[in-house]
Amino acid sequence: MLKLLTPLVLVLITLTSTSVAQETSPDSPSRPVRSALKLEVNYSPSIPPTFIEVHRAGSTPSWIWVTRFVRVPGWQLPDGELPVRAVRLEPLFNGETTDVRISVMRGAKTVAEQEQLVTNVHLEVGERRSITQLKQFGVEPFVIAVNNTPTMLPPEPVFDIRVNAIEIAGVERRAVPLPSYKLKFRNLTGKSINALRVEVVHGYSGLFQGEEGKPLIEPGGTSEQTLPVSKTVEIAGRTIVGSSNVNKIVITSVVFADGTHDGDDGPACAFHSMSVGRARWLRTVIPLLEQQAFEVNTDAPSGAAQLKEKLLALKFDAGEPGQTRVSISGSECAPNTAGVELTEQAQRQTFVRELDQIISTRPAPPVNFSVWLENTKARYTAWLLRLEQQGY
Repeated sequence: MLKLLTPLVLVLITLTSTSVAQETSPDSPSRPVRSALKLEVNYSPSIPPTFIEVHRAGSTPSWIWVTRFVRVPGWQLPDGELPVRAVRLEPLFNGETTDVRISVMRGAKTVAEQEQLVTNVHLEVGERRSITQLKQFGVEPFVIAVNNTPTMLPPEPVFDIRVNAIEIAGVERRAVPLPSYKLKFRNLTGKSINALRVEVVHGYSGLFQGEEGKPLIEPGGTSEQTLPVSKTVEIAGRTIVGSSNVNKIVITSVVFADGTHDGDDGPACAFHSMSVGRARWLRTVIPLLEQQAFEVNTDAPSGAAQLKEKLLALKFDAGEPGQTRVSISGSECAPNTAGVELTEQAQRQTFVRELDQIISTRPAPPVNFSVWLENTKARYTAWLLRLEQQGY
């Protein structure tokens, strides 16, 4: 199973370049066009490679999880170590080459209990590299490359809308940096929508969500989201990043801010578990931020290192399941303990990466750690307040 960008949560890929897609004639979607930089990931000889956009220097890196990797035959997990559940790759262009951070995700019950760095590599455009270090973790080496492999404009999509709360208000096909659709969803109800489950048949699926407890779509409002549909195809002996001949997009579930939902129960219940996990994470980390604000050391790298040490020493407990959330169809959702734990672990890892950036880089102007702490605490407090107002 290949997962793009976050555990249980859809990471929204914002595609900013549209010039090539606009230059490509809608009547000839099979014509390949030169695209932006992308990371090619070959992780199994029986599965075609996958591609992920390489973001520019100064922006947030893209990332990908791979769970259908090939294990080294006969390799034994050392005593006391957690099994490897996924391999994570995070590329970012540094202005000259592409830095790729490669790590393994470990866990006894979930995929995100522990992250361990494997290696950092630097790739020129067109350079291919076998990540042999993965064999130390029982994983057959991945072969990765940075290239500008041509991409193609996807065909017009076919929609299957299984909810009453949403309509499609606009569709834009894109070829750059990867084949995708920019979709505009309209909320047809008088209630705020917090999450929207969208699936591509035989392809990508995800749960679009509002940011930090905010609504995704206000009553009567719209939201634009990008849905990737890329796959490798062969044209005249060349590997091209294209798309299926037919992309059927299914909208299966809408989750409202009041806890009810329209459509399938599963995505709504998963979102409920995520929200419970986020609220518990925030209730744990906010006191830690308050405590760190009283430390005398305000040097950013030292302060971030102290905070990271305290954070990693914390034990997270999902506790008892929370209240049920009743849907408009009358069914009920109880938070899933594994989903709650996975969300807490994912939030912690995201926060640790932010601290690592402060520890390992020297930005200009330098980070004022006291200000960073105060701003982060204020943002997290507002986030928690929104979740509590929704019953979490």
